[in-house]
Amino acid sequence: MRERILLLMLASVGIIFISACSSMFHPDTFMLDEISASPIEAFILSDFHLVEKTYDNEFIIHRGGACSIKKIQLTTNNASFTVTLNSGNGLKIMTRTDNKKYQEEQGIALEWTKSGSTVYENDNIMAKVDSVKAIENFPVKISFINEGGYYLLLADCDTIYKGRTQLPESEFYIFEAMDADVKVSGISFEQLYGFEPEQMLEAEETGTREMEEKIIIKQ
Repeated sequence: MRERILLLMLASVGIIFISACSSMFHPDTFMLDEISASPIEAFILSDFHLVEKTYDNEFIIHRGGACSIKKIQLTTNNASFTVTLNSGNGLKIMTRTDNKKYQEEQGIALEWTKSGSTVYENDNIMAKVDSVKAIENFPVKISFINEGGYYLLLADCDTIYKGRTQLPESEFYIFEAMDADVKVSGISFEQLYGFEPEQMLEAEETGTREMEEKIIIKQ
């Protein structure tokens, strides 16, 4: 009995030691949703002191900080994040196929700031929505829906942009602080089923959201 207890204690110490060593040698990486079957991998793209994991599904980006996240084994998805501006100007969220070359590689980007929101594709402005603004200490749920050459960006219940793209589907989401301290929490990735781009465009033209609710079927 004593030997079994000793073995359990040694195993626990070993796990703690391995975790500590992993953090020591890889301070630029961390995991979110660690207890799930498919956790979220985070990689710090700036000085690692500028990104801070605060809970299992939450991190803070400080001024000058940048961080990428990806859901392991998932590319086509509905990704949503609750972002809260603690102080400063705002946050830039980008989709990329290569997180380490995100500054050179072009893609879709959302700038969410105190003056409004702007969507870019390959540095071209696709939409500007002055009504969707970053307000200090006021959380907003941002959703990126990306499937089959079509994407939809939402801020809570407001549509920021929806349209087609020739860009490949991206597995990485890059968060870059825009002279700000920003909290990112409530991170969720959901597989999409039955997504119909033509119907989504039709829903936009008719001004109804009923069609969207029917065709975006979440797991």
